[in-house]
Amino acid sequence: MSVTKTAKSVVKKVIKSALPTYRRESALSKRLVADIEQLGFERVRQQHSAFQDNSRKYLQLQEYFPEAVRLAGRLGLLDSKPLRVLDIGCGSGYFLYVAKRSGHDVIGLDLPDNPLYNDSVQLLGIPRVANRVEKFQPLPDFGKPFDLITAFSVCFDLHSTENVWGPDEWKFFLNDCRSRLNPNGRVFLNFNPATTRDFRFVPDKVAAFLRSLPEGNLTASKEFFTLVRA
Repeated sequence: MSVTKTAKSVVKKVIKSALPTYRRESALSKRLVADIEQLGFERVRQQHSAFQDNSRKYLQLQEYFPEAVRLAGRLGLLDSKPLRVLDIGCGSGYFLYVAKRSGHDVIGLDLPDNPLYNDSVQLLGIPRVANRVEKFQPLPDFGKPFDLITAFSVCFDLHSTENVWGPDEWKFFLNDCRSRLNPNGRVFLNFNPATTRDFRFVPDKVAAFLRSLPEGNLTASKEFFTLVRA
């Protein structure tokens, strides 16, 4: 078999193996979007249709909700036993809604200063704690520990400013998160690409620190980081 034929065969196998997952997540996304529309999402859409902030894009359920389903699938939430999940910077609450509908105990953390997000999490029934993540400051007391702590498109590290977090700030934050995990609990971070600096996702010094953690794993792209408490 030629190299070209072999490559095509590998691609076909990859696509074939991915189809069941894609179809399942697509079907789940359509079902949950229909449920959200039934809850009265049109009221939120109409009320915030003139919203000029970047968060306005989340009014487009059909386009942006599937990503929440894919993230939940990537983290194994569509098939796992019930977990306690904290999402830092929960925004519209879509990810936590998928987790909630998959049987998990969820709570969000975010600032209460975005009217669209406020109405969205209220409509979806997502419990949320109002809090700003600050360097060298512990997270609020949530009572019980978590099995999974997430943060997507992280911006609390001031990633596009002169005050972007360094290794010391991340060490404090991750130690704080780790102290709130059950055994085998995970922290999953999706870093935000910097727009005004000469690095991508996190500075090189931060990447080196994250890769030095025995319980951590930073992807080669520096986009995703996972820490598992032993």
